[in-house]
Formats: sequence, C-alpha cells, structure tokens
Amino acid sequence: MSGPVTATWNLDRTVDGAVTVGIGALIAATTDNVQALAVYACEKFGSTLAICDSTIKTIQTKVVPTPEPPYLSFLKSYLGFPKNDCASDLGRSVAGLRFLGLAAALISSMEVSDAAESLGVMLRRTKPEGFDKLPSPRHLRDLLRVLKQRCASSGFTDLTLHWHFKLYTPVAMIPVTPAGDPRSAIAFPNANGLDELVDAFRQLHRIGEATVTRVIIKTWGSSFTEWCLGTPPAVFTHDGRKICGQVEQDVCIIHLPTTDLRNTSAGIKIKVDHTIRTFEDLVGDGDVNLKHPINTRWSGMPSIDQYGMWLLSSNGLDTGDNKRAFQHLIPYALYHVMTCLRFSCYPAFDHERGLEGWLHAGEFLNTMSPRSSLAEDISDLRLCPFPAPPVIVAMLCRLTGLSNVQLQPLGDGVRIEDLPFVKVHLQALKASCRCCKCLNLLLSENAVYKYCECDAFLDKVSIVIADILALSLFVFPDNLRIRIPVRHHQNRSHDFTTSILRIISTGTPTVTNSHLLLDWALTLAGHDVNTELRAHNWAASSSMGQAIWPAIFDTNGPTKYGFLSLKFDRGVFQYEEESYTLVKAVEAFGNDDEVELAADQHTSSTPVAESQNHYPGLRANWRVQVSDDNLKVGLGLVGADGLLAYATVSPCRALANLSSALLVERCPHAADETLEPPDQFAAYAYPIDPTRLIRSENKVAVVAVSGMNDLRLLSLACGDWYAPVVLRGNACLSCCLLVCRRSTHPILIL
Repeated sequence: MSGPVTATWNLDRTVDGAVTVGIGALIAATTDNVQALAVYACEKFGSTLAICDSTIKTIQTKVVPTPEPPYLSFLKSYLGFPKNDCASDLGRSVAGLRFLGLAAALISSMEVSDAAESLGVMLRRTKPEGFDKLPSPRHLRDLLRVLKQRCASSGFTDLTLHWHFKLYTPVAMIPVTPAGDPRSAIAFPNANGLDELVDAFRQLHRIGEATVTRVIIKTWGSSFTEWCLGTPPAVFTHDGRKICGQVEQDVCIIHLPTTDLRNTSAGIKIKVDHTIRTFEDLVGDGDVNLKHPINTRWSGMPSIDQYGMWLLSSNGLDTGDNKRAFQHLIPYALYHVMTCLRFSCYPAFDHERGLEGWLHAGEFLNTMSPRSSLAEDISDLRLCPFPAPPVIVAMLCRLTGLSNVQLQPLGDGVRIEDLPFVKVHLQALKASCRCCKCLNLLLSENAVYKYCECDAFLDKVSIVIADILALSLFVFPDNLRIRIPVRHHQNRSHDFTTSILRIISTGTPTVTNSHLLLDWALTLAGHDVNTELRAHNWAASSSMGQAIWPAIFDTNGPTKYGFLSLKFDRGVFQYEEESYTLVKAVEAFGNDDEVELAADQHTSSTPVAESQNHYPGLRANWRVQVSDDNLKVGLGLVGADGLLAYATVSPCRALANLSSALLVERCPHAADETLEPPDQFAAYAYPIDPTRLIRSENKVAVVAVSGMNDLRLLSLACGDWYAPVVLRGNACLSCCLLVCRRSTHPILIL
C-alpha cells in the first residue's frame, strides 16, 4: 500500500496554527460548485484509509483521467469532464486517490444521501483534535453527487456482482434471499457499521495481524474487503464449512443463518482480533446478537455482461425448468416481437379529413386492424427503430450467455405457449399455482388473490426481451453501464412490456409509442427523463457519467434499420465553459428580426418530373441556447448569405415522424429517371412546411431536397407529429409516387 495509514488527518497549518486550503481545492470547488472545505477535508481524510495499490491504480485509470472531449456538432458543444474538477484535484495526491477509492465504493452501492451520512460518521471519528469545522451533510452530498458522474465507471459493482454469483450458488448453499428479503442478498451496513468496518481495515493495516469476523453481509462485505485490501476474505458457514479462502486470511466473513439471529434486521458485527486463532475460537464466542442494521437500498452500475447474469438471476431464469423453457422460447419470442411490434398503426389517409383526421384515427388504434393495415409489399417498407437482426442477436447472446442463436419464426397458427418445452413448463406451473385462474375459482368464492405463476414467468420473459431490444439501440455498447435495480422492472404495468407480453400471449401485432422504447433504454442507463420523453422534448441527457443522444442528430440520414439508435460517451455537455446534463428540444425561438429567405423559383406550380435538390442555397442549421440549467436545441434554415429564416422546429418531431414513415430504398429503374409526362397530381413543397400543400391543394407534396440529409431531417421535423411520410432512398420518382398512392401517404421527401 502506497504510504502510511494514519489514525487522524494530517492538516496543512500556518505558523500560527491556522488550517490552509490549497488553491487546487478552491479551483476544483468553484468548477463543480461545491464547498472547498468538503474537498479539503475529504482529501485529508484519505490519509486514514486503507486502500490497496490495485484499487488506486483502478481509480487512476478509470475515474481520474479526463480524455480529449469529442465535439458534438448538433449541440455546438464538447462532451467530457472539466479538467480542473474535484476528481482531477483529488487524483493529484495519494490521500485524494484513497478517498476516491472509498467514494467509488460508496456511491456505486447506495444513494448519495446514505453515502454522505456514512462519510460524515467516518470524518468525525478521524478528525484531528481541535478541528471542529467539518463539512455539513449537505456539502458532503454535493461533493459526492458531482463525483458520482466519474465514479460510476470504477467497476466496484462488477466486483460486487462477482462475489454475489460466487457466494449465492448451490455449491455455497447460502440462500439467495437471506432474512426473507431478496434485496438483502446484496445489502450493506448502515453508517455506523461502515465506519467500524473501515476502522477495522485501518487497524489491520496499522497494527498488523488481525481478523475481522461476524460480517453477515457476505456479498458486499466480501467485495468491499477485496476493494480496500487487495486480497479476498475467507468466507465460512457458521458450522465451519469453507466457501472460499482460508481461516489464516486477514479478514474472515462468517455466514450466520437467520435462525441464529435475535434481530433479523441486523446484519453486521465487526470484531477485530489481534491473535490468529482457530475457526472454533472465532465462532465460539456465543454472541450472535449483531450490532448494526443492514441497508437494503443497494444500487449499482455494472457492465452489460455482469448485468445480463444479474438479470437472469433476479428473474429466476438461470436455473431449472425456468432456464430450459426460457432458452427454448427466446429465439422464437424475440423474432415474433420484432415482427409484430409496430410504432404506428398506419391508418389510411383521407384527404377530406386531412392530417387531423389521420392523426385522430391512429390515436385510438392500439392493435393492427383492417382499417390500419398496409399491403404486404408496402408494409415491408416500414422503418425499424431497432438495428439489423444480427445486432439484436449479438445483444441477446451477450445478455443471456447463449451462443449460436438464430431467430426462428413460428409456424402459422402456432403461439409461444405451444412450443414443447414451454407448454410442459407452463402446465407444471399451473399445477402448482394457487391463483384463481389456475384453480378455476371466481373471486366471489372467497378465493385469496394470488399472482398467476404462469403469467409471472411470461412477465419475466417480456422484461428480458424489452432489455435486449432497448440495449440494442446503443451504438457500440461495450462500455455502457446499466443502473440497477432497474426502475421499470419493478413496474409490471409499463406500456412497453405490456405490448411485448400481448404479442407473446396472443400473437397479435401491437402498436406502442416510440418514446416508451426510448424511456426503457434510457432508464437502463440510469437516465430519468420520462417527463421530457412524454412531452416530446428530450434531445440528450447525461447521468451517472454517461451522456446519450440520438445518433440521427449526428448523421442526419434515416436508414431502414435503427432510426432510434443512440450514441453515448462519458462526460457531461460542455457549452461555453459551463456544464449541462439535460438538453431539451424546443418548438421555436429566435429574434424578431430574423430575415425570411426569398422563395425558390420552384413552386407548387412547377410540374413534378425529376428527383433533384431544388434548394441548393439552403442548409439546415442547429440552434442552441441556454435556458436556466438546461440547454435547448432546435433546427432552422440558413441561406447562402448566412441569414437565418423561419422559426426553429423541434428535432424530436423527426423521430416521431420516422415511426410512421415508409422508405423506398431501391427499385428496378434508374434512380434519376424522369417522369414523362410530369405528374399532374403531385406538387413541389417547401422543406419548412410540406404539409401546407396537402391542406390547400390535396396533392402529394414532393419535397425536392435530394442528396441533402440535413434538409431531409428538417423536413421530417416540420409539420405535424406522426405525419404520413414516404422517404426516397435510391429509387426512382415514379416508384416513390406509386408507394405514396398505394399507402395513401401524401408527403414524399426525396
């Protein structure tokens, strides 16, 4: 371990005894808007911590570095962390690195308020005599909150889950739900218990040989021991059976059955023994009245691989008949959901009712019906929010640990419940289920309500499928971390999984909203932006050190697969030397003296005959402004002379309109083939409002912006939400107009 571990802080004092705070702490505190005293006190406190060299190296490589920030052109800002923030300042000293090691373990495992409470107790124990000005709980919370952005990537959660899967196995014979509470499988001590555990490690390093015993919180206690000391503890059952390690190791963790505990809410007793004794001596004290309560509000940020193991384990899909049935059905169920899940009901467009009628018709269709169905060849032109199937299969394999998986269609008339292994498993669940449905009882017969075990199994399958589809949205997700416990997993009535469950259970094509898919994906990454998504004004956000934004805002060009793809990177948004964690889309903003661009010579009276760009002097322009603590972004037009034109429109409209759009990628003809004669029932429309022509002339509105992806994105963002649009890929104009008429979609963007 680098440097000595002291019993109290080493303060920097002046000649007259006053405490001095370095300029680095002042700059860091100003950068992160926290109290300098909190930064200073926590760094000095770090000298009292026993943190091993391997953990310090992890902090130096994963937490402290500030990589060169990438530039996001649509936000006109950089993405990353300030170079002189609190983590950077603390990373310049060994004591600061030790504190970051402790902070990473705490804020990777618990709420900031719990971590601040524990830290406050530790500071009071180790403060030097005569130093009474400690940081307040609020100041500690503020500091830990800004450090959480960086510390989420430390990997402590992966270590904790590693110990969880190591200890809670049939071999270890430790029940997965100790004390009757599934959350206590990974619980941590309360503030006083943590203080005693950290102090025990301090004594162990300063005095020498010692043994810490009677730690009932096996998983978190084991990972925290290895994190701090660099060596794993020895873990034994109460009757002396070794689970791992040797009794001679410095830290011995003894599993006590809940029947031996006088207070089942208690979870830890720290006992430091400075003599090496036999195991019988360690457990023979007779006192199992554990001192400190446990806290079950555990949380974490594991990698995708560790999360996949946790996902299957927490849903009971990793062992026994549940596992066999799940592995049998998942290739079929995932294919079926991908095929039947719709993000628009595609109702027929009626010129007499106009756009308002089209939107009204779609609002009330939750499942596909004859009123909303497209011809099969036209339906194949729908855009898919998910990436191509091979990418989804790769995510399936990564989350579940399966290999050589191929998505399989079901035969005509066959449902998921008809698959052989699934059918047998559901019959077995039904035989043991005590719900009214499985017992053929009516609620009026005084039956006790119980949740159906068959429904519970399919619920869990739908959650896994939802996670696979949502995580497949992330481009290159190797470094993505998942926030657990996942809030939506605890809500069994979320509309996204309800749609998936309906497809699995009935085989019926079902319509859901694209913002529900985004909400599920962003929640997995620790972003709580449900309000912004429902208001259709989420454009980007950063949480837990992970910034996420729609990939199409970078590329501008929609493709057949993945129009809801998400990009992410570490950091927060840096705009004009300020940091922001939320970017909202706006409907309109700008100065009153904006100059409207002169109309192009191509108007609605020009015959539609060719696929060209009729607006070579126009460009889409991303506009950014600061609003309170958030950024706001929108799309507008700029002319060749640099003058801005028209009000800014929300880029989120483009995402919504892609949900109901059709894409004609190719056709047998030359892409630049002209119409002979010109189409008299179509007319050119302006990029800024292609729906104006529909309302006035009842013609197919053709937006001639061929080859200009930025103008195509702008056109998608203009007009009404969920507008009926056809996009041209590399097909000829004639075939694109044919698709417009067969699908009744009245807008064509070239």
